[in-house]
Amino acid sequence: MKKFLNLVLLLCIATSAVAKENRADNSRHYDYGKSIIFTENNIEFAIYPDGQFDFYYQPATTNVNIHNSNVNISFNSGYNYDPYVQYDDYGAIVQIENVPIYYDYYGRIIQAGNIRLNYNNAGRLVNVGGLNVYYDGYGHFSHFRGYINSYNRGYVHRPWHRYYRRPLASHGIVYTRPYRAYYHPHRVTYDYYRNHYRPRNHRDFYRPNQKVTNYRRGETSTTRRSLASNNTRRNANEASNARNSNAQNTRRSTQNNTRRSSANTRNGNREVIRNSERRINSGTTSSQRKTVSTRRSNDQAGTRQTPTAQKQRVSTRNKKQVRSTRAQPAQKQSVSTRNNSSRTKPNANKTRTSSNTRDTSATRRR
Repeated sequence: MKKFLNLVLLLCIATSAVAKENRADNSRHYDYGKSIIFTENNIEFAIYPDGQFDFYYQPATTNVNIHNSNVNISFNSGYNYDPYVQYDDYGAIVQIENVPIYYDYYGRIIQAGNIRLNYNNAGRLVNVGGLNVYYDGYGHFSHFRGYINSYNRGYVHRPWHRYYRRPLASHGIVYTRPYRAYYHPHRVTYDYYRNHYRPRNHRDFYRPNQKVTNYRRGETSTTRRSLASNNTRRNANEASNARNSNAQNTRRSTQNNTRRSSANTRNGNREVIRNSERRINSGTTSSQRKTVSTRRSNDQAGTRQTPTAQKQRVSTRNKKQVRSTRAQPAQKQSVSTRNNSSRTKPNANKTRTSSNTRDTSATRRR
């Protein structure tokens, strides 16, 4: 019995060791804890399943001792990031230094920089970049597939991760009513914000359930705004990049137009020259043809008659032929008469001769 108990105890120890090893491996690669943590442009975000988030950012000019337990370095834990953060009228962060933040109609974060996030019908986070998130029956993280991006391929533990927390209820911006459907926040470049920043002693933000009478950091419209996940990013950096690209495109288009106009001018000059040459050649050819035709007409004027004279000559010939045709039967009759007369004359002569001969012979006989 004692051996059996020892065997069962050994099996339990081995099973727990394997489970700890698998958990450690999971923690090293996939165990994000209560939030999905990733880094975007030196800003570390912690995204919670309901769409709320916390972040940590340490500028190059600031040194914070994270090992001091009395210092909170995350935004929701109380660190002041106002010199680097832009807010809208509801207290939502719309930009952290040069990284824009976008929200859906309910105030859930849907884009941080270049990383986009999606939610299911129950309002739970299901995609963070290329990472697919799955839940158990209690709404807790179950497992993950894929990875966020090439810079965030898995969870990497950091000492300050214990400071990440959800925002206070008085500062929460995720609401059950789609209060941001017609609201458009304003963003400016970080250089402009840094040059015009003034410290504030208190925050005068509207709550999502309050009726807003005057917007100072945004505006409303009569149509629903397009979500950032289905639209191009509109942060200040990309606006400057767009301006630069527009300037480059303008310069390129100007150069192309100049090249095209010069090419068209050259082609037009060539075409004018070709047309003038064609006109000169055609005029020379026509004059040559006229000269040749004049010479031919002059040469043939002595020998050839005009078409009217030719027609008169032909008609005269035709008349002569008609006359000769009409005269032919009379000629034939005269010829036949002559032939007949010539034929009868010898007979008369012969008759006369024979009578003379007879007379002569009778005279002799007498």
